Amino acid sequence: NNNPMRHTGILTGTFDPVHNGHLAIARAAHEQCSLDAVWFWPNPDPTHKMTIASYDDRLAMLKLALMDEATLQVAPVSEISFQRPHTIENFQAVLQPFCDQRFSFIVGMDTLGRIDTWRNFESVVTNTSFIVIHRSDSTDADMYALLQRLGESEKKLRVELLDVPMAAGLSSTKLRQALTIG
Repeated sequence: NNNPMRHTGILTGTFDPVHNGHLAIARAAHEQCSLDAVWFWPNPDPTHKMTIASYDDRLAMLKLALMDEATLQVAPVSEISFQRPHTIENFQAVLQPFCDQRFSFIVGMDTLGRIDTWRNFESVVTNTSFIVIHRSDSTDADMYALLQRLGESEKKLRVELLDVPMAAGLSSTKLRQALTIG
């Protein structure tokens, strides 16, 4: 088989609501990291955030936002797969049929900076590559501190940095607050 392995980025989130910052991040990852596609993977019941819109509404908004995007799409997995907790074991099980692809998770520096608090973080670091959105409020010291906390696992951490100036100040929380105020 002479076909090179496809490289797909996975952007997870609540997408409550999906906004131009999410799209800018996905487009930049596609271009800067030579991805074949970016899959959006909505988190149905995030433990770290409260959602306003229902899961079905967030999924519908996501499908509408990606309708005209050739390389960006909702992850082509069963709806039940979205409803599973976001753990390394569940991602590996759901992505197994796509063994002809390699995946990189697109995360913010703030998320990567907490990776050592994740369940089975050693397995995550060993089995995952990351595309990390460089944020204006993150510093080299933050990355150094993370590497120190990871210890031996640090040698297995695979990170590609992504610069997305447009997305720096955007967040779904700020958007919801602005809509509430009017």
